[in-house]
Amino acid sequence: MVDDELATDELVAALHRFSLIRRDRSGLAVHRLVQAVVRDSLETEQASEWAGRAVRLVLAALPEDPEDPGGWPWCAALLAHAQTAAGNARACHATPKAIAALLNRVGIYLRSRAELAAARAILDQALAIRESAYGPDHPHVASTLTDLGAVLRGLGDLADARKHLERALTIREAAYGPHHPHVASTLNCLGSVLAELGEWADARKHLERALTIREAAYGPHHPHVASTLNCLGAVLYGLGELAGARKHLERALTIREAAYGPHHPYVASTLGNLGLVGQELGDLAGARACQERALVIEEAAYGPDHLEVGITLVNLGNVLGRLGELTAARERLARALAIHRATLRPGHALTQEAELLLGEFGNGGVE
Repeated sequence: MVDDELATDELVAALHRFSLIRRDRSGLAVHRLVQAVVRDSLETEQASEWAGRAVRLVLAALPEDPEDPGGWPWCAALLAHAQTAAGNARACHATPKAIAALLNRVGIYLRSRAELAAARAILDQALAIRESAYGPDHPHVASTLTDLGAVLRGLGDLADARKHLERALTIREAAYGPHHPHVASTLNCLGSVLAELGEWADARKHLERALTIREAAYGPHHPHVASTLNCLGAVLYGLGELAGARKHLERALTIREAAYGPHHPYVASTLGNLGLVGQELGDLAGARACQERALVIEEAAYGPDHLEVGITLVNLGNVLGRLGELTAARERLARALAIHRATLRPGHALTQEAELLLGEFGNGGVE
């Protein structure tokens, strides 16, 4: 091992002397011409083998949970490497299953960052590769369909989101049976899409089924249970069952704070929903406190221009407007509108909501 390390150091030093590589705190960077010469010198089988190794190396380096903001700096640093490695491997017809796994993880990261159009393009590629590599009814296909359904929901393409998620549900039920946690994961996402489509009864049915599965699989205090409680609370809010909504959301908040601590984005998500319920119940002070706490968490986790920040700004602006604090309400809503216009496609429902509320409270000259 020592001899190998010494040989590596000698090689790196020689390449550095000829300016063929650059070394800094982030690691080694190989000159593009060197990369091209090396690739051109490889036989077809060698090129395929090394392209596959590159894909597996980048996949192993990416955080296993790309939705966790704590891993985002590392994901961002590896994003270009992941896309290049996947492109080279596809050109060499190498390791399609590993390519799809890499693209799927990149797509989840981009979705979490609210880069929805880019996430859709990446996950479309992953889906096509997995369908070709595994067949159309494989559980790995269902996994990508579920992730893609979540992206389509974010883009406001609810009909396609529903189609992808229903297909994923069929595949997973056939592969795992009706009571498996993977089935619950798709039910969870599908229930939220159905709620946005206004199909509240079916949304509730899917989410209650997901909750039953997850409680049986994980126990009553697991974060996955809290995720379903959060979604179900939002549906009950939509149905006007405010007491039930608050009960589910308070339970979700307790679980999430215990699992993640008080400053995690998942905690903020539940706080935002609790704020909506509190506002509907007439507790404007409590609603404001929930939305303000959610905003602080999300800005720290996501940065000031993330879609989730925009959504919370709309909710907070609405509460402030109801409290008569019109200047503060307009400021939050105008900021939210700028985020939504930059993030979402024209005419998205979230953008329209911000525009309507800004108009309701007087735009104060904001265009």
